[in-house]
Amino acid sequence: MQRTKENGFSPIETILVLVIVGMVSFIGWYVYHARNNANKDLNSAASTSQSLTPASKEASSAAANAAITTKGSDDASLSSDLNSANSSQDQASQDSTAAAGAVNDSQSQISVPTN
Repeated sequence: MQRTKENGFSPIETILVLVIVGMVSFIGWYVYHARNNANKDLNSAASTSQSLTPASKEASSAAANAAITTKGSDDASLSSDLNSANSSQDQASQDSTAAAGAVNDSQSQISVPTN
């Protein structure tokens, strides 16, 4: 009986390699898109929190203006201005806290399956 030299891959081996390459490609694609979607959510939340920052600057400048205008003003007027500046600063702080909470919520929604 004479042996023949067999060279090359069998069809089963070829299909197996293609299936493995396809699975690795799909997992990479899925992780890539999950990360991009997470980055988009975080960027939109960060831009929201940055847009709230001018309110805190406005509250700080209102408090500074109230402190500067103390000359020639009565105590009731000063107290009113100070309370107004403090309430504006409290509102800015609450807005900043809400934006930070939105960022944390979007981070908790991101999930990548592990095998």
